[in-house]
Amino acid sequence: MTEEKLKKILESHARWLKDEEGGERANLKGADLQGKNLRKTNLQGADMVGANLEGAILRDANLQRANLQGASMAGTNLRGANMAGTNLRGTNLQGANMVCANLQYADLVGANLEGTNFNSSNLEDADLSDANLLCSDLSGANIKGADLERTNLKGANIDYSAWPLQCSSYEAILDPEQQRQLCYHALIVSPFIRALIPQEALDEVNKFKHAITLLDKGENKNENSRP
Repeated sequence: MTEEKLKKILESHARWLKDEEGGERANLKGADLQGKNLRKTNLQGADMVGANLEGAILRDANLQRANLQGASMAGTNLRGANMAGTNLRGTNLQGANMVCANLQYADLVGANLEGTNFNSSNLEDADLSDANLLCSDLSGANIKGADLERTNLKGANIDYSAWPLQCSSYEAILDPEQQRQLCYHALIVSPFIRALIPQEALDEVNKFKHAITLLDKGENKNENSRP
């Protein structure tokens, strides 16, 4: 798509958002926007189904409630973007930068999010069912209330993330280290439950790479002497 044509579409969309005469919702369905610089662009509610946005710059852009279903967004820079309520179903976001992005209530069902950086992003109440987050970075992300049914999280960094406790997280696909991590944090505050668990199971949980305090059936044993 030429820069001139894109400019006209965005100008018309801006008028549409303000309910001004001559405004029209942006129709970028299937558009080739690969590598385009759309930083801070307001694409709220735009139709971008199947668009090619690979390597595009959408940093701090407003994509709230836009329809990006099936779009190609591998390697796209979406740092700080507002994607609250956005339709990203089946979208390819492999290796995208979504640091500090707002994805609250976003639809990411079946999306390819392999290697995507979600550091400190907001995924509260997002639908991530059947999504592929293999080796993604969710450190510091808020995934409270997110649907993780059949979500592949193997190899993902979940350090300091707010893990959802609802039933839909039970079917998340986790690797052994992540299982140790979640069990460790649950058991370290649950001495009553810990006392009921076989020591061999606790020994496995203690293999969690960041474990400082070793868990046992009685008192915790601290590896490092602290005052």
